[in-house]
Amino acid sequence: MITFALKQEIDMDFTSHNLFQQKREADRTVMDLAIQYTGKTSSLHSINKVRMLLKVVWLSDISSADGRKIEHRWLFPHRHNIHRNDYQWPHLHHVTAQDWRIWRTWIKSLCINGDQELRHPMGEWKCNSSSWIEEWDSFKTDGEFLFIRSPKGKGWHRHVTQPGRRRRLHRYFLEYLTFQDSFLRQLPSLQRVSYKNYRDYIEITSCSPPPHIWNNEDEDKLFWENLIVHEGNLKTVVQDILNPAFLQTTPEIHLLIRDYARGTIIAVSDGSHFPDCNKAAAAWLIESACGTQWIMGSMFVPGPSAEYTSYRSELIGLLAISATLRVLACLAEQPRHVIIGCDGQAALQSLAFQ
Repeated sequence: MITFALKQEIDMDFTSHNLFQQKREADRTVMDLAIQYTGKTSSLHSINKVRMLLKVVWLSDISSADGRKIEHRWLFPHRHNIHRNDYQWPHLHHVTAQDWRIWRTWIKSLCINGDQELRHPMGEWKCNSSSWIEEWDSFKTDGEFLFIRSPKGKGWHRHVTQPGRRRRLHRYFLEYLTFQDSFLRQLPSLQRVSYKNYRDYIEITSCSPPPHIWNNEDEDKLFWENLIVHEGNLKTVVQDILNPAFLQTTPEIHLLIRDYARGTIIAVSDGSHFPDCNKAAAAWLIESACGTQWIMGSMFVPGPSAEYTSYRSELIGLLAISATLRVLACLAEQPRHVIIGCDGQAALQSLAFQ
């Protein structure tokens, strides 16, 4: 299928796009809330222009660290180096004073008591270990230090508690000390905070304790433990995990599952690189010992086109086999070995199959 499409100069994009994930409990997107609280199309247009200028998606992006208020910094054009994501944003529209007035009116509709207190506060954060640091710009330690992202977004400036004032902090060697993300990741119990910056001191207005963050092994284990697989949805599960360009199985797969448990299943992969059109693809086949039942698929190689090679294609084919066998393991006892064929011996030896 892939070879035919390339020969016929048919360009198909099967790139998998990540979905925006809710950042905390009871979180909603800015535009979803705008539609709920604003009826005019012109007002929605203004809110969206300001939202894109501020580079935010979720309500949690513009709220305080504890999820109870809207941060004052988001109400006016100056952003004070606010950092909530690393998305690549498109061309930004010109935002007028009227757009900002509509934005602030909409913000007030979300709040109560004439303050920035949200009508519906948000709950616990849903973050992984990397996004907890990367998608916020101010943190507090259990001790006396406050870290604020530098104006250029690279590194952090440290501040120390001002003596005699419980929540106020002053700048600490601002021109000399700059810390990197790797340093912050080593600090225990790092809390996200919101703050106000006055002339001679900084006041922490709210803080949020760190959530329980799963490491990669925990996430992987949890995913496979909660995965529900049966003969009827095998193809769908593999499709969701790999997002292949093509995937097909025989109507019956009970022999495939049986032979997998016996260790007599056969898997073959092949990868190709087409320099002329700068494409790379892989195909794979897993079949029962008798050859009557099988699952086969193909997919384009992800990543920058400058890194496309036949070796990379071979690895993608083996990765697809590995993932599919992991799904089959949910239906039968995992065998001690599997017969795998591949014309890239170095690629095969780079993966550990048991």
